[in-house]
Amino acid sequence: MQTTFEMPHNFELFQQGYPQVAAVGTDIVEIEDFRHLPLDSHRLFYKRVFTQREIDYCQSYSDPPERFAVRFAGKGAVIKALGGRVSFQHIEIWTAPNGRPCVNLIENSEDVPLEPRDAKAKIMISLSNTVSHALAFVMLLAD
Repeated sequence: MQTTFEMPHNFELFQQGYPQVAAVGTDIVEIEDFRHLPLDSHRLFYKRVFTQREIDYCQSYSDPPERFAVRFAGKGAVIKALGGRVSFQHIEIWTAPNGRPCVNLIENSEDVPLEPRDAKAKIMISLSNTVSHALAFVMLLAD
């Protein structure tokens, strides 16, 4: 007996075959930690960890600590999926018009560049949170 697994038609990555999962990463963060780190008094921390676009996005919501915690967890999951070869400053998490979270990898000439296989890989990210915790799951799909 043969079993067939079908992905939903709107899941575009799987329309041309099943990509190989090269790595995964996950992270969980307590939102309360960010409630104790207000942007006004910890601006240097936020500038070191988040891009200006991320800061603006999070600040545009009524509960910025929740948004910062989710993005921080997302960056942690990306770092784990890439085996620690990137830092927080090299990762930007943004939201597509359809609401789906996306990842940009930002190269910095001062650091070791990303390996060629990383540049070709597709990063899938899922972000979620409860009242107290933010969670991220990342899959690095081989090209």
